[in-house]
Amino acid sequence: MAQPAAVIQMDVHAHYQKGSWRNRCYIAGPHGLQLLSVPLERGKNERRPFKDVKISQSERWQQQHWRTLEACYRRSAYFEFFEDDLAPFYQRPYTFLLDWNLDLLRFTFKPLKMAPDIIMTTSYQPFQPDNPFDIRAQNTKDTRHAALGATLAPYQQVFGERYAFLPNLSILDHLFNKGLSAIEKNNT
Repeated sequence: MAQPAAVIQMDVHAHYQKGSWRNRCYIAGPHGLQLLSVPLERGKNERRPFKDVKISQSERWQQQHWRTLEACYRRSAYFEFFEDDLAPFYQRPYTFLLDWNLDLLRFTFKPLKMAPDIIMTTSYQPFQPDNPFDIRAQNTKDTRHAALGATLAPYQQVFGERYAFLPNLSILDHLFNKGLSAIEKNNT
């Protein structure tokens, strides 16, 4: 059964911030943390509303990201379980970063049996530092979950025999390694 509908408000009119998590994530690779970054069109993206930030079409980033995910997670317990549903995100063309983010966000909600309403703002919403759910200022890998008070118990990761648990990775790491147990724990 799906979780009760929550509401996620996305401020799509806020200026894109270079170095934010809107176009990048970390996964576990054979040499530790591995960055996946969606390339953006050159220009002054920092002065541009997030809804208008375009993905660069000059690189084959989707193919590269997919091959990296396959190389890093093919031997994980649940990669094959999610593979067919995830692969189209790395084949379908995207113009805007917002569209890529929304599609991938909705993909991650589905196996977690969550169905939040995602509402786009109609104008810029000022940052609310006293609101723990306003996570726009969280830009580093060590603090991006801190705003919500989220902690994740260590779990077995693909390259766990090479190095200690790597926290704050993409939700894909959790799904590929924990599979249905990730779903069950998130629904209790």
